[in-house]
Amino acid sequence: MGADGLSYLEMDHLQHLNTGAVCASAHISAQLNEHLKDPCAMSVHFSSFCLQERVPKMFELLSRRFRATNWLDHTRILTLVNMITAGDWSANSVSCDGKHS
Repeated sequence: MGADGLSYLEMDHLQHLNTGAVCASAHISAQLNEHLKDPCAMSVHFSSFCLQERVPKMFELLSRRFRATNWLDHTRILTLVNMITAGDWSANSVSCDGKHS
């Protein structure tokens, strides 16, 4: 997904240049409190890594991703959903926008 005025291709390029990877994955866990309406807690797990000298740039990219993701690009969202359902999670997806061989 694009973010903060950048297209998804520009964001992918910056992440490729400045990080080893930026990954996101769904996480579901059982609720500890039995009195809650929903027995499961759903969340998203984000992770990233980079060389020490690129840590500030990595945090800048993560900040852009968290505060200004472009959720209006419906075509891109549909493409990502189709990739997930087809099992074709590639370098252009939200999950693992890092270096790939």
